[in-house]
Amino acid sequence: MLFVDSDNALGSRSGDIDDGLALAALIRSRAPLSAIATCFGNTSESEAFSNHVQLAALAGYTGPILRGAATPTQESEASAFLAANPGLRVLALGPLTNVAHAIRRGAIPSEVIGLVTNYRLATPASRFFDFNHACDSAAMRTVVDSPVPLTIVPLNVARRLRLRFSELPGNDDIGRYLRQHSARWFRRARWLKASATIPGWDVVPALYAIAPQDFTVKRTTLRLHRWGRASYGTGGRDVNVVTDFDPQACRARFLALLASQE
Repeated sequence: MLFVDSDNALGSRSGDIDDGLALAALIRSRAPLSAIATCFGNTSESEAFSNHVQLAALAGYTGPILRGAATPTQESEASAFLAANPGLRVLALGPLTNVAHAIRRGAIPSEVIGLVTNYRLATPASRFFDFNHACDSAAMRTVVDSPVPLTIVPLNVARRLRLRFSELPGNDDIGRYLRQHSARWFRRARWLKASATIPGWDVVPALYAIAPQDFTVKRTTLRLHRWGRASYGTGGRDVNVVTDFDPQACRARFLALLASQE
């Protein structure tokens, strides 16, 4: 069973919308979801919860939607659920606060899948700032220092999946909702980066959770530095790192899931 933890800003006036796209694909995939939880990050926890509720209703999800942490120190319904259900796979699409609180209570998930800063062997990764780490660096440290199996999708690998607004389906309620609330992020990409596409950051770990056989994974080590920098292969703790995938095949799978009917 998969527990999905997300700071979903699809439906908010600001914040990255890739969490919402990833959630829609996960629900449409019929993956066995134990619960969907919220966390602060791209938006407030309360807005993430509202966004989850709207998206779930349109996509056909009827399982638990759990309130998560609104601040780094807050214990929550989500962390209590994880603590009471050790052994779940966790797809962490936002700050690791809920996961870390559960680990501190002695619960060890069977796997945590999430984004971490760029992948480089031997030397610290070139990207200095990692958003999820910056939101709650203590939580990131707790997870990395724990024995939980970690699968990392580095940012420079995930960004190879590029999404185009015109490709998003709009022939049903969920498709129209996704187009309505993602349009601002595509406009932002045009204004700030002169780009017609956006990176599907959180879509990639979501697709990995659905079909890990479509990805190349390397067993290596991770050493976490300040502000989310990381070194790979230089000691530290053992991790699985997604190093390659076929962006065209993954984009086709993602769009097919969004277009699928219940």
